[in-house]
Amino acid sequence: MKFMEYMEYVEYVEYMEYMEYVEYMEYMDNVDYVEYMEYVEYMDYMDYVEYMEYMEYVEYVEYVEYMEYVEYMEYMDNVDYVEYMEYVEYMDYMEYVEYMEYMEYVEYVEYMEYVGYMEYMEYVEYMEYMEYMEYMEYVEYMEYMEYMEYVKYTD
Repeated sequence: MKFMEYMEYVEYVEYMEYMEYVEYMEYMDNVDYVEYMEYVEYMDYMDYVEYMEYMEYVEYVEYVEYMEYVEYMEYMDNVDYVEYMEYVEYMDYMEYVEYMEYMEYVEYVEYMEYVGYMEYMEYVEYMEYMEYMEYMEYVEYMEYMEYMEYVKYTD
């Protein structure tokens, strides 16, 4: 606010205060005005009392609404806790189920590894057997060939 504007404002306020004072002095002599002002003040007071009663009612309603909200929140906290615990129990159960499924898988893999190992060992034994048989056939063949040469020379 500029200085001139401020000075105008100060002058206006001083003028209004002066006018209120003049009005007060003029009407203090007038009894009707004084009675009227008392009535207005009484009505203002009654309006104030009614307003305060209304505010007490509003505050009471707000308090009741607040308490209902608090009770609701406490209920929801309890519900949330119960739902949370049910969720935790469900998750624990699901972790247990997943663990059991995993263990079944591990057991299956171990079994399949064992089966695979056994099949491999059977294959190895079979191959060793086949090598042995081929060797034996070779030996028999060689013995037969030696025998044939012997027969050939002895005849």
